[in-house]
Amino acid sequence: MNNLSNKILANLKFFIKILIVWVGEIIVFYLLADLGIGLTIDSLITAIFVIIILEIINSIFWPSLTKIFLPFLVYTIGIGSLLLNGGIIWVMSLFIPTLSIEGYALIIVPLGIAVVHTILTTLLTLGNEEEYYNFIIKRKKIRYNDNYFKNGEVDYIKNYDNYDNYDNNEDNEDNYNNEENSNSDKIYKGKNNRESSESISNRIKKVSEDNSIKSFPGIVIIEIDGLAKEILEEAIQKGHMPTLAKWLKEKTHVIKEWETDLSSQTGSSQAGILHGNNKDIVAFRWVEKENNNKIMVSTGLLDAPKIEERISNGKGLLHKNGSSRSNLFSGDTENVLFTYSKMHDIRKFYNKTWYFVYSNPSNFGRILLLCGADIVKEIISQINHKIKNIQPRIRKNFIYLFVRACANVYIREINTQTIIGDMIKGEADTIYSTYLGYDEIAHHSGIRDKDSFNALKGIDRQIKRIYGANNYSKRQYNIVIQSDHGQSNGSTFKQRYDLSLKDLVHNLLPEDMKIYDELSSNEDHFSQVITLPIKDVKNLVKNKTYNAKNKYDEISTKIKSKGDNVLEYITNYKISKTKTTKKSKIGQRDAEVIVLASGNLGLIYLTQWETRLNYETIKELFPELIPGLVQHEGIGFILVNSSEHGALAIGEKGVYYLDENKVEGKNPLEDFGPNARKHLLRTNKFEYVPDILVNSVYDKHNDEVAAFEELVGSHGGLGGTQNKPFIMYPSDWKIKDEKIVGAENIHRILKENLNN
Repeated sequence: MNNLSNKILANLKFFIKILIVWVGEIIVFYLLADLGIGLTIDSLITAIFVIIILEIINSIFWPSLTKIFLPFLVYTIGIGSLLLNGGIIWVMSLFIPTLSIEGYALIIVPLGIAVVHTILTTLLTLGNEEEYYNFIIKRKKIRYNDNYFKNGEVDYIKNYDNYDNYDNNEDNEDNYNNEENSNSDKIYKGKNNRESSESISNRIKKVSEDNSIKSFPGIVIIEIDGLAKEILEEAIQKGHMPTLAKWLKEKTHVIKEWETDLSSQTGSSQAGILHGNNKDIVAFRWVEKENNNKIMVSTGLLDAPKIEERISNGKGLLHKNGSSRSNLFSGDTENVLFTYSKMHDIRKFYNKTWYFVYSNPSNFGRILLLCGADIVKEIISQINHKIKNIQPRIRKNFIYLFVRACANVYIREINTQTIIGDMIKGEADTIYSTYLGYDEIAHHSGIRDKDSFNALKGIDRQIKRIYGANNYSKRQYNIVIQSDHGQSNGSTFKQRYDLSLKDLVHNLLPEDMKIYDELSSNEDHFSQVITLPIKDVKNLVKNKTYNAKNKYDEISTKIKSKGDNVLEYITNYKISKTKTTKKSKIGQRDAEVIVLASGNLGLIYLTQWETRLNYETIKELFPELIPGLVQHEGIGFILVNSSEHGALAIGEKGVYYLDENKVEGKNPLEDFGPNARKHLLRTNKFEYVPDILVNSVYDKHNDEVAAFEELVGSHGGLGGTQNKPFIMYPSDWKIKDEKIVGAENIHRILKENLNN
């Protein structure tokens, strides 16, 4: 009788919610008819009739319509779902004389209905995550199982076995409830709060009877872009990430710091993590002198495929039944969605997992509403930063409002829903997905800004939903959380010294030399793809300016090592006092010098020469350049290659002969970590390393760098938390108690534990 009462009460609550939502939709439909947008009705009765019919049609036929029109919905980026609903209303108008719809109303009306539907259902189901799964995967009967919930929260640890029983007895509600109660005593209550061995054995036995479901668990790897271990721990301590806090408290997971390569950015890290190889990825963007000085960009829609072709051996992390969701590289899987290295092929944009995004007619409207709310939050945040004079602060352009909403909301929601779809299908063994919101916001607002922590709070909720999807899937998935790099905070180089790296370089070269730079766009790897057209925008930078080059050739061929003291040269050379003046914009094709930046890592290419110039040649041709750079207070050190000494790290007061492991004067790398020498030696051997690699100063006391890009939080070079990401893995994984250095070692660790 108790079960029956619970069922009746649940039904009553459900129908009251439906009634309230329908009333809201009727009101907005009626009001839209008065706006002159192309919707015409004669009375409130018509509005009631239309909404009831529309909801019934959507309830019965929408899943089938989604499957039929899924390519259309995907390639219209969701607008097709509004048009489809608008089309249904238009068809209804053919049979209802008092209804007419045309023009913009075909989009605005379904959007309005979806928005009010989202607002009301959110308010009515606040704190009840079960409704989210109903929204995405349509398992409505589960809401009757009141024993499954605790104070409106899903008990995610409980009863994986019961869902197998539920699936096998979907038509028998009482049988399901009885089975759930009879198995509840099997739950493991030990320190790790996991399923007992008996429960796991039963689950595997039942799964093995279904040949369509694999008997071993899958794994979901969630990458939180740009999150340092230190910031993660702060977020957990402040209560922003309760899901991860719960895992740590129950000792189901362990957090371990690892150290990035140089450079500390997504291109290098994901190449190492997903393919086990990040050789020659010197920065986010670089110049290939041998390729007619082409600028390669990690996220270039034609560059990323070329980079993946270079680093891949066909046996990446995802090559066996893997799924890639919103990553830079594919890990050698063809099951991709929003994966940069595959986005040049428009066919790869379509994936059947999109079904879980469009399986509800209101979902696209819901995502747009969340994006709109995020835009409003950013506007309020910018006003708040100005009123409180929060520093450091950069100027954000209008397009950033939409870039942030896309990274922090749209991609986030798509990731979560398609991951849940992968888990429900149970075919993928390894799912890897990147959440971009924190990285995007931290770049522009700071790594500890309130908005940045709020982004982490939103990501934590997605992790909770993904973990909870195990209760709806016949196959269990383990969860790993990790980051590809951190970020380091600080006022930018230009804000500190009132000149850019390009200006500094220009002052140290002959006045007639033409310099092209990419420093001040305040774009990161995500927004560049959003704002730039889909074409190879970095094609051929310039034609060789052989005439200009020839005037230096005679000198450069006569240069021989004289055994000069490097330290004396950089400390005693007097730089002529020059004042930076406004310069006309130099096009890529006309440039003789290219200056690039990746956070606080600068790259200087003297592009008149097809190969990298050595220290001796640069000293002879441009005697002020090296001492002028290292004598500037905003420069921590530079890396050049000497024909006599090999790799040199040069600072204001000292030289580190890296090959010889010998320091003369003050060690320029002493604040950049014990592995700085190893990182620089490795980078110095890369094919596309610049003539001069520049790393900004690092203020160890304040934990700040001076980014050469206009970004508050930055990454790419050495110094601070940008080099200290984390991996949060199941506590039964076998990982050696030693420091993890380099993304390629993360790849190794993941593969070893996946194989086990």
